[in-house]
Amino acid sequence: MEKKVLNQKNLLERIQTEVDVFKGIIDKRTLIEEKFNQVNVKLDELKAEADRLFGPKK
Repeated sequence: MEKKVLNQKNLLERIQTEVDVFKGIIDKRTLIEEKFNQVNVKLDELKAEADRLFGPKK
């Protein structure tokens, strides 16, 4: 009986570790998406400025 409780505890700890890893991955993905969006906004601004200076692309 004691061994069963120990196994359940180990299983719960392993599951919690997996959940923490997935949460970390999701957090990093969200951060990457935010940075990517910031880069795209800056790129759009630079393209607009280039169009003003040199005319639109033909």
